[in-house]
Amino acid sequence: ITAINTGTQARTPATTRGDGSFSLQVPPGIYDVTVEAPGFQTFKTSAVQVLVNEDSRVEPVLSPGKASQVVNVHGINTHIDTTSATLKNVVGEETIQNMPLNGRNPISLVLLVPGVTRDPNASVTSGATYPGLGGISINGTRSDSTNYILDGASDNDNYTNAPNPYPDPDALQEFSVQTNNFSAEFGRLPGGVINVVTKSGTNQIHGSAFEYIRNNFFNAANHFSAVTNGHKSDDGLKRHQFGGTLGGPITLPKIYNGKDRSFFFVSYQGNIVYQRPNAQRAGVPDAKLRNGDFSEVTNPLYVPYDPGRSTYAGKQIPNSAISPITQYMLGFIPTAPTGTPINSQGGQTIFYSGINNSLDNQVLARLDHHITANNTLFGSFWNSQDSSPGLLDLTNILSNVAPVRRLSRRVMASDTHIFSPNLLNQALFSYS
Repeated sequence: ITAINTGTQARTPATTRGDGSFSLQVPPGIYDVTVEAPGFQTFKTSAVQVLVNEDSRVEPVLSPGKASQVVNVHGINTHIDTTSATLKNVVGEETIQNMPLNGRNPISLVLLVPGVTRDPNASVTSGATYPGLGGISINGTRSDSTNYILDGASDNDNYTNAPNPYPDPDALQEFSVQTNNFSAEFGRLPGGVINVVTKSGTNQIHGSAFEYIRNNFFNAANHFSAVTNGHKSDDGLKRHQFGGTLGGPITLPKIYNGKDRSFFFVSYQGNIVYQRPNAQRAGVPDAKLRNGDFSEVTNPLYVPYDPGRSTYAGKQIPNSAISPITQYMLGFIPTAPTGTPINSQGGQTIFYSGINNSLDNQVLARLDHHITANNTLFGSFWNSQDSSPGLLDLTNILSNVAPVRRLSRRVMASDTHIFSPNLLNQALFSYS
């Protein structure tokens, strides 16, 4: 038995057991399978699809004849799992590429699987959680009980148990969602398993480029919003998502030809968001309050640290009792526009806004190398960084915003060795 990966031409051999059955351990992909035996015609089937966490069955039928006679059969493999009781679904590359994704967050596609839903009350989100990621509940379990795996390595946020950010959809090959009865090899958490596999390079150079733009210039006019002087209303959101992928064999002219052996794959996505911030409101002291005149306040004005609980005459704080620090800090608090009414606390209400922009950059690099037909290596580097700028306005400290930077970074290496049809070892190292 020989299985050949159609993209990399990696060959995986095997022999049948005494009862004629056989099994091969291969990574997800498309394979051509050849079955040969003395005194029988050669059997070949193409386009055998192997999915993540699924067994693909091929049941060849050999007819007596010469080995030079070849019987070609197309598409006979099945994905009906008769070897385990695990409930699972695989979301393939075609679905990942063609389903509309607002924000291009591939983790949203797990909601296509029965029993999977978002948990709006999840406790897995916090200021330390990467933006755009939330809790996923599987079959009613807690949202922090879901196990996330990327290329065989754990991908849970160690602080919140939420998922770490995933590469963009163009960099993903497929992913599996196991909802019940999964194997003991997927321990750690009881809720469910989301297993994601990234793409690898092939013998052919393949690449892609994309840009998605959201801008009011391209938007249709909102039916319920007025058009003023020929201008439609602005939704206050501008978003640019752009990037690309590139993969192929590793080739160094006159030094090394990696065809059929060594491959690379890289991916990049940038996301720039300009968003109109929500208006905030705050009460600020009016001119009288700034000068210590609290006559418009209904509550009594007590002298601080006075055991007798005496009050200021006329609710007027003398200038000598006002701290110089307080007077200095009042210079950073804005005053209300002229004519702003006095509120019940004696101050005035103002409206202000800060900034609400963000920049996200994601880089994925992966290398695959076939040492022998039974021994493969691969390594990857993944870096995702989200940042939001800060704002320092010395005339209005209320609108100040602290800058934020969130980083998710991971390196991993894996060595898979097939010792026999029944014995496989995978040694994997991951640091994030």
